Amino acid sequence: SSDSVLARADQAFSEALNVINSEVSRMMGTLSRGDKIENFGSVAGELFNATIQSFQVEMSDCAGDPLVERKILQLSVAIDSALQSVFVKQLQLIRENSINRFKSAISSDEMPVDFAYYSGDALFARDAQASVRPDSDWSFESERADLQALLTDLVSQRKRIQQNRVDVAQAQASAVQVLQMQQAQMNAIQQQAMGGVSGQWNAQAMYRPPDTNVNMTVGYQPGRTTINLGMVPEEGASLLGA
Repeated sequence: SSDSVLARADQAFSEALNVINSEVSRMMGTLSRGDKIENFGSVAGELFNATIQSFQVEMSDCAGDPLVERKILQLSVAIDSALQSVFVKQLQLIRENSINRFKSAISSDEMPVDFAYYSGDALFARDAQASVRPDSDWSFESERADLQALLTDLVSQRKRIQQNRVDVAQAQASAVQVLQMQQAQMNAIQQQAMGGVSGQWNAQAMYRPPDTNVNMTVGYQPGRTTINLGMVPEEGASLLGA
């Protein structure tokens, strides 16, 4: 009877979901420990197909029955939803790995920041694509766009930091040059005022290169020159390891 078929289908449906939920729980635990699931897309595809096939075998004597076909459809949706939750968490871990790859690549000034960007983005795209279940509508384009926006911002910040370092070096050279000129001028003035006897003098100058966050104070005493630098931190510089 239809009631008997429905009862059996419900039982098989429940058993199938228990299997899926157990696997999902195990995989979530793996991701929570910071371990990526290698080739998750293939793993999810095999688990999806095996569970559906197991249900079909259990209900093989009722194959084609509308009640059974409806249950198969419901089971497919439930399995896909459960596995997609793992996919979303996997993407979060892949994103973290990609950002770490980017930060590692820019840790050396010898590595071009644009290369670091492409390195991080390529890692995300590769691992995310390998995590998509075949024949599903899963997508990672939104997550990738968000990552690209973040990396682009970090690249800009890194370039500003590098430019600031150049500005500091140039400012130091300029300040020392100015101070040396002032010293020569002051010595000449003092010698004239004191009848050619050199005196003691102190000088201090402040300088800030245009369009930078570098503040420089240069002081001079006979036999001693001091240079103090101050910088306003860039927002988000901690992400760059600066």
